[in-house]
Amino acid sequence: VAVAGAAAAPATAAIAPGVSPPAISIGDDAWPPVLEELQGDLPEALSANARLVGLPATTDAHPFAWAPDASGDADTAFAGLDRRAAAVLSQRPESALVLQVFLNATPEWKAANAAHLQRFAGGTLAPPQVVAHDRALPDIASAAWQAEAEQRLRALVRHVASSAWGHRVVGFELQAGDLGAWRPWGASLGIGDEYTPMRNEAFLDWLHIRYPDVNALRNGWLGRRRGFGLPRAGFESVEMPKPLANEPEPSLYDPSADQTMIDLLAFRAEVPADALLRMARAVREEAG
Repeated sequence: VAVAGAAAAPATAAIAPGVSPPAISIGDDAWPPVLEELQGDLPEALSANARLVGLPATTDAHPFAWAPDASGDADTAFAGLDRRAAAVLSQRPESALVLQVFLNATPEWKAANAAHLQRFAGGTLAPPQVVAHDRALPDIASAAWQAEAEQRLRALVRHVASSAWGHRVVGFELQAGDLGAWRPWGASLGIGDEYTPMRNEAFLDWLHIRYPDVNALRNGWLGRRRGFGLPRAGFESVEMPKPLANEPEPSLYDPSADQTMIDLLAFRAEVPADALLRMARAVREEAG
């Protein structure tokens, strides 16, 4: 289905945040800031006034099965997305699309990178209460997963830009991890292993960035309640801090006693945020 033709120029979109709700303009037209999410429904489920449509997409396989798989040959990986977009625009020809892209991993990558999968009680299969179509899921703290996910995301954005419907896309919403919220799988349920070799390696990499040299690391960690205790110890002796065994965790952490736990909490927050920013930069570069 040719919606308009590949040569159509993308419209200029802008948001005026000074009013509530924020005003959206696409081209010369003012749009109501209401995003209708299609999720797993058919395009016919959209309201008659649907203008901004959230269209699920994936770089590989959607964990909720809301979008066609993109795990096949590079030349045909996004054919299902093409058909899905054409169906939406056939139903609502005046609408604009926000692609809600879920970054997961291909079955082949998972099979070849078992050490980079999220672990649960020592295994790589998520328990039934974790909401996902597949039970083996990538750990978003993994540098190897982030590198692979970025390349597949770039391929998707390039495909959209060259497609006959790409000029109708006004934004990308990037999702990954537990419920798409850029946190480790199982985090919403308080489950999932944190003290894995892969996580420890990621934490060590993060500490190398936070502390410029071993003396700075020792100043923060040496002799602390959960730090290392050997004056000659350095990065090679770092282990991820664990909860206190015989007393409750404090409400506020004191840097003089618990800089190690402060660092762990910062790591938990910053690594997913950095991953999201990395993917957002990739989209900007490829989409212009």
